[in-house]
Amino acid sequence: LDDYPDVLSFRQVMEITHVGRNLLLRLLNSGEIPAFKIGKLWKVYKKDLIQYLRQDQKLKTDYTAKQEGAVAKW
Repeated sequence: LDDYPDVLSFRQVMEITHVGRNLLLRLLNSGEIPAFKIGKLWKVYKKDLIQYLRQDQKLKTDYTAKQEGAVAKW
């Protein structure tokens, strides 16, 4: 992410997250990824995207650990 500017465009966020246009719009509109608009253009602070990605990774890790624990009980 070092090569990206501090304020990211919609396309850059798509590139970094590897999600499609519709899903990204949903994440931005819901506020799940903090963002703002300048006119019609979405902008995301890089620090906010990094925080979202870390949170998302933690949720996935927690979910996987719970699933593995559930399987181990059988």
